Amino acid sequence: MLNRLPADERRRQLIGAALAIAERSGVAAVTVRAVAEEAGVSLGVVYYCFDSKEELVAATGETLVEQLSMSLREGFAEVRKAPEVTGVDGLRTLIHIGLSGMWPFVEATPGSQLLTYEITALALRQRATTGGRAGGSPSGSTRRWTARPSPSSTSARSSRASGSQFRWRR
Repeated sequence: MLNRLPADERRRQLIGAALAIAERSGVAAVTVRAVAEEAGVSLGVVYYCFDSKEELVAATGETLVEQLSMSLREGFAEVRKAPEVTGVDGLRTLIHIGLSGMWPFVEATPGSQLLTYEITALALRQRATTGGRAGGSPSGSTRRWTARPSPSSTSARSSRASGSQFRWRR
């Protein structure tokens, strides 16, 4: 008999199953039937939690982005412990500290990393075939994460990336 789970927990289970399939065999292999089989549930359970395959794939992509963002935040948290640095060499040092902090996650999750490239390529292809609309969405909107320098004092600049604040002097 199927274990009853709260809807949020069941959604996480199904997203995990979709991620496992996508990492193993690519995005094209993620079907409702394959996700149901991977999760050990019926097709109806998948459709109860997600209105469509597209909604499931979108939720899977969001989960992947959240996981990668968390690794960035954790990696760049080490920058807060860094000594005060200045100039271009100081900026290089801060970036090196942050990337070194997140690199173990990258190495530990090669399937997820490969999947991010596949999703990016698919999104770019879809944008090219839908007249420039991001993801084929009607509004053409897309999520963007940027880090823009802005003056925080006369001798310092700050930049935000993944919740960390970097400061360096020229």
